[in-house]
Amino acid sequence: MRGKLKRSPDSGKGNPLIVRARPGRPPKPALRESRRRQLVSATIDAIAEFGFAEASVVRIANIAGISAGQIHHYFGGKDGLLEAAMRSILTDMRSASAQALAAAHLPADRLKAIVSSNLHPRIFRRDISIAWLSFWAQATHEPALARIERINRARLRSNLRDALKPMVGTSRSLALAEIMAMTIDGLWVAQAHVNPEMDAEAAQKLVLQIANL
Repeated sequence: MRGKLKRSPDSGKGNPLIVRARPGRPPKPALRESRRRQLVSATIDAIAEFGFAEASVVRIANIAGISAGQIHHYFGGKDGLLEAAMRSILTDMRSASAQALAAAHLPADRLKAIVSSNLHPRIFRRDISIAWLSFWAQATHEPALARIERINRARLRSNLRDALKPMVGTSRSLALAEIMAMTIDGLWVAQAHVNPEMDAEAAQKLVLQIANL
C-alpha cells in the first residue's frame, strides 16, 4: 500500500520511544535524550507527590513544562511513561554496576559492586522507591512491565550467584543469592515508607552482612 511504513514483526514492541509513522507521512524524529530524562524525572516526582493513581498525564506534563499531547504522542500515556522511567532507573543501575565491576578483581569485590549498584545513593531515594513500588504493582497487570521486572529479577539473582559461587560453593550460593536479593527488594520497599530516608551505604552494609562481608 502506498505510504505504508514497512516494519518487522517485532520492531518497536515494548519501546515507548519508537514513534510509528502515520500512513503517507514520514516518521517523526525520536524524542531527545534530554527531554526524555526530563519526562522521566517529572513522572517520578508526580508519583512520589500524588501517588500513581493521581499522577495524571496533565500533572506530569505541567511538572515537565510540556503539553499532555506530547506525552501521549511519544509514550502513549501514563503506563508508557512509567515503563520509560523504570527502564531509565535500571539503565542507571547497570551503568553503576559496570563501572564498579570493571575495578573489581576478587569475588568479594564483585559482590560488593553488585550490591552497591542496586542500592546506589543516586537511585536509592525515597521518591524513586515510591515510583518503583508503583511499577511493581502495575507489573502484575501490564505485560511490558512484567517482562522488565522478570528480567531485572533474574539478572540480579544471576549476578549474585556468580559472585558468591567462588566464595561459598554452588549449593550455598543459590540460597545466599536469593536471601540477598530479597533483602535488597525489602530495603526498596522500606525506603518508600521510612522518614528520614535510609542511608544507601548503611543499606549496602546490611545486605553484605548476609555473606559475612
